Amino acid sequence: MEALLDATDDQMALLADLVESLSVADATVNAMMAARDGLLALAGRLAVDIAAQGDHPDRGDMTTRTVAAEIGQALRVSDRTVERRMGQASVLVDAFPTVWQAQGAGRISAAHAHVVIEAGSGLTDPAERAAYAAAVLPLAEEESPNRLRPLAKRIAERLRGSSIDERHKAARQRRRVWAVDADDAMADLHLHGPAVLVHAMTDRLAQMAHTIRTENRREAADAARSGIPFEPDTRSIDELRADLLADLVLTGVPTAHDSADGLLGSISARVTLTVPVLTLMTADGSPGSAESSLGLGNPANAHEGTTSTHNGQASAHEGPTSNHDGQTSTHDGRASTHEGTPRLCGDPAGVHGAPTTGTASREAPPKNRDAQQLVTATPSRPTHSGEASSHQRASLPPASLDGVIPVDASTARMLAAHATGWDRALTHPITGSLLAVDRYRPSEELRRHLRTRDERCRFPTCGLSARRCDVDHNQAAASGGETSADNLSTFCRRHHMLKHHSPWQVAHHAGGVLEWTSPTGRSYVDRPPAPHTVVFAPPAEPWTTADDLLNAAHAPF
Repeated sequence: MEALLDATDDQMALLADLVESLSVADATVNAMMAARDGLLALAGRLAVDIAAQGDHPDRGDMTTRTVAAEIGQALRVSDRTVERRMGQASVLVDAFPTVWQAQGAGRISAAHAHVVIEAGSGLTDPAERAAYAAAVLPLAEEESPNRLRPLAKRIAERLRGSSIDERHKAARQRRRVWAVDADDAMADLHLHGPAVLVHAMTDRLAQMAHTIRTENRREAADAARSGIPFEPDTRSIDELRADLLADLVLTGVPTAHDSADGLLGSISARVTLTVPVLTLMTADGSPGSAESSLGLGNPANAHEGTTSTHNGQASAHEGPTSNHDGQTSTHDGRASTHEGTPRLCGDPAGVHGAPTTGTASREAPPKNRDAQQLVTATPSRPTHSGEASSHQRASLPPASLDGVIPVDASTARMLAAHATGWDRALTHPITGSLLAVDRYRPSEELRRHLRTRDERCRFPTCGLSARRCDVDHNQAAASGGETSADNLSTFCRRHHMLKHHSPWQVAHHAGGVLEWTSPTGRSYVDRPPAPHTVVFAPPAEPWTTADDLLNAAHAPF
């Protein structure tokens, strides 16, 4: 009651004007969003009409993709996002026109419209949808979206003609699992499935977590009575549930789906990490190990750097090259979780050690089986005195998952410790551009080069990882196109099909630069991502110490 007692008449009048202006602005914004939905729905109709003229067997799917890609490039968003918005707009405009009109008139917000459509999505009969909209719109004009949701669901349930059994049978076909990247090297795993199974899974995880907690407390009490040192498990129930789920998924065997010869049980998880090798070389926390591994300060032993792996141990010998090119290596192999930890062995080299970025392969082992996994590592930078400052370490890029998602150094080092093979990516130490990826098999070498260069689908705005993409000839081999990095790019299956079955055209320029031309003649350039490596400032004088080299290192961004 006392909150505004001290306010003057002018301040209260100003507050009233602000509230009125914000109401008008909000209504205007929602009206403009309704107008955008109308345009998106119109674009969807246009795609269907164009496809119908040619009687396309895909029922307009490729035409819709083409139109979405055209709009997406103009708006600088993914064409998948545009296609999803087109679908949502079509439902709003075509299935619930009165709701769309109410939003356009500023009577309800876009959030209200979303709640109304979501709750009424199960209504398939036009008469049912009309009755539902007529009943729910007056409530939407009075209630907030969160209070409207249960009311709208109640009205939709009353009007539905199908039973819960029929609706559940249809809904089961939409069950799926997907991951969403989060901050701080974390991600979220989502499962959409039958409620009984999801709650049963949650309950089993909770029982296991509480059992671990109870047993740990009992062991701690026994140790205390016996005077035996005991390190308790301090994980929370939430942490235990998350760790148990990861353990079950990565090491468990799907007995209800596995074949007689256990094919599914033999499948292991794979991840791809990349990190400049300098961080890996100080993985033991001793900055001096980087100087030792680089072999700097001994110009009498100047030779080309190499990297190799054998029997679960990696040894890196770095030396100078005439143009100060950086190098990175990777060799595939299978590694057991019980194999020896890789070590970086110092070999006297020259004064111009080349920076490298390692990418190793390893899979999460199911039940102690050997497995293969993809990893990359980066070391922190030592000073001349042998002590690395936090500022220097922070200036180096961290490990990354699929070249995009940052990964903490301890996880990267742990995975690298069990990797028997590495891909070495040769990068220029000044510009950081990718020069080569060496490997024993030429065809695989080229594929690795493309995955390392492209990192993702090369259609503008698409971010699908390159390891999940197709390798495509930009100029068809049948018409004389070379099978080389200058004529190959990674495209996800969606945009691979778009390139070949729509008016979109692509030209491959030097350095892996792609120029796309849309059906309406607009041009969009897609450049390879900046390589995940360390680059060096050109020296005014030759480097003679580790300090000189490492102080010149900086991230390429």
